[in-house]
Amino acid sequence: MRDVQIERVLDAPRALVWQAFTDPDQIAQWFGPVGYSVPRESVSVDLRVGGEQHLTMVPDDPSYPSGGASVGVYDEIVEHELIVIHEDLDGEMAELFGSTRIVMRMEFHEEGQDRTRLVITQGPYRDDFIGMVDKGWESSFTKLDALLGSTGGKVTVVAEGDRGIVITRAFAAPRQAVYDAWTQPEFVTQWWPGLRGTMLSCESDLRVGGQWRYAMHSNSGHDIVFYGEFLEIDPGHRIVSTETYEPFPDHPSHNVITFEERAGVTTLTIRVEAANTEARDAQIGSGMEVGIEEGFDILERLAAPAAV
Repeated sequence: MRDVQIERVLDAPRALVWQAFTDPDQIAQWFGPVGYSVPRESVSVDLRVGGEQHLTMVPDDPSYPSGGASVGVYDEIVEHELIVIHEDLDGEMAELFGSTRIVMRMEFHEEGQDRTRLVITQGPYRDDFIGMVDKGWESSFTKLDALLGSTGGKVTVVAEGDRGIVITRAFAAPRQAVYDAWTQPEFVTQWWPGLRGTMLSCESDLRVGGQWRYAMHSNSGHDIVFYGEFLEIDPGHRIVSTETYEPFPDHPSHNVITFEERAGVTTLTIRVEAANTEARDAQIGSGMEVGIEEGFDILERLAAPAAV
């Protein structure tokens, strides 16, 4: 049993993101994964400690599993900053989730430039149900992005196990174009620093046993260097490598990067296995998804012309 942890940066001010989670009209438009709807008449919100949130998810296709009604009780509310809500379960739902009470903590952080970092901790769930929860949120975020008019902010960062991090981002570009932008130095030098600095060097010997090394000079005046070795390469589909942050040479991570295309949209997934739990937690706590999103926005612009 464990919690799901998700961080996502949205291209919308914090007040608007807060409204999307608290206004019944907006909840009905985005809540639930693609393929499910929430009828407006089923949604009610009594936004106070001890108040209740009611909603019902119904499948758009009768062949889909039923969604069902949900009743949550607000435990803690700090306007525009924090919502803690719990739902008590019994019967089939308790058996499915492996828990009789699910608690969801939602934090809303200002990131500047009218961006909001949303941090969600939800659970506990059975270990074998975690993946379904992750996919459900990712699908819901697709609808939330559309509601907010968000063009970026598609990165999802999720803790997995004791040492894992799963990073995902969908790109409106073909798989091969995203792969090329990810691996070819002339593109890497443009997106890897994001908006946080300038590239100093980009060395990449893209073959099994080959070495890579990326270095940038940050806007704060520091040099940042990562390096590693390619362990497996399936061109256009999968890369496995080590990754080491230069100040900590004894703590390399093991990264598996995959590229999957569906209907012209490519999903990039990075599964990071950190050297230890402390290193993993430090990475997640650093707010790394903001810099990643900045770089990935640039990467999408580099890859997208191939789709035209």
